[in-house]
Amino acid sequence: MKIVAAGHGLLAEMLREVECEKRPPAAGEVALDVRAAAVNPKDFKLYTTTDYARMRDRSSVFPLSLGLEAAGVVTAVGPDAPGPLGPIKEGDEVIAYRVEGAYASRIVVPSSCIIPKPARLSWAQAGSMMLPGTTAFHCLAATFVRPGETVLVHGAAGAVGRFATQLALITGAHVVGTVSETNFDLLRNWGATPVLRGPGLAERVRAATVGEIAAVIDTVGTNDVIDASLALVTNHRRIATIVNLARARQDRFLALGGESGNDEAISIRNNARYVLAALAQSGALDVRVDRAFPLSGASEAHELARTAGGGRLVLIP
Repeated sequence: MKIVAAGHGLLAEMLREVECEKRPPAAGEVALDVRAAAVNPKDFKLYTTTDYARMRDRSSVFPLSLGLEAAGVVTAVGPDAPGPLGPIKEGDEVIAYRVEGAYASRIVVPSSCIIPKPARLSWAQAGSMMLPGTTAFHCLAATFVRPGETVLVHGAAGAVGRFATQLALITGAHVVGTVSETNFDLLRNWGATPVLRGPGLAERVRAATVGEIAAVIDTVGTNDVIDASLALVTNHRRIATIVNLARARQDRFLALGGESGNDEAISIRNNARYVLAALAQSGALDVRVDRAFPLSGASEAHELARTAGGGRLVLIP
């Protein structure tokens, strides 16, 4: 079984369960039994928002297969299908990213998308870490975060923010993270300084910081957050957002959301997969999953993610 979007429109009306295609992998491909697939905002934006629909003509691709990342077990390997880290064989436990159609019990994907699953991670953890992790890695690389500097992470307890916070700390930077009060202890346990979101944000950040803020990673995107960031960091090339692309264009700071990006961005994110997997295997990364749904519960998961955030959500076939 797999989940597809039947057309552009509302969540409950558009998602359908259909039978998986049961073809063998061709040259350069690998077949997987999926054990977990992540729910990411882009999954529902592809068929519910006009902005994403304008990025590419979707009229010819419905029903649209959903899901960009998964973890599972290799069931078949096509000819000439090495993985980026070496040979792939049947029975291997792997992560597949970036792929299309991960909302399925079985998928066939390019072997270049496959890396070994860190043994210490659950299926849900492994199947949901790569998109937010590689996005966070890209943000830190693009803003040139260095050891000893202080970086401000907006939405530090969110899917991307969690990775940005931890990766910056691993780099040797200091982190100030904007969060709700319920997430203060989480950030303190990681070694970051929590600051409450809301009016007066720039003043609270200054009060919590020794020295200057060198860079900003924004995963929230509201105008008050952007305004605070611009007030705190004068070098706009060291401010990056993955959400408010319009403000990034207007105020000339970095916009790192949207489609896959240029060749350099793709290379950074591809290479980030290996770093993230190694850090997860060593225990240096706290990879969190907030809720799991059966594959048939994709509509409920999308509704929760779209309207309430819901944390990090996964589908279990």
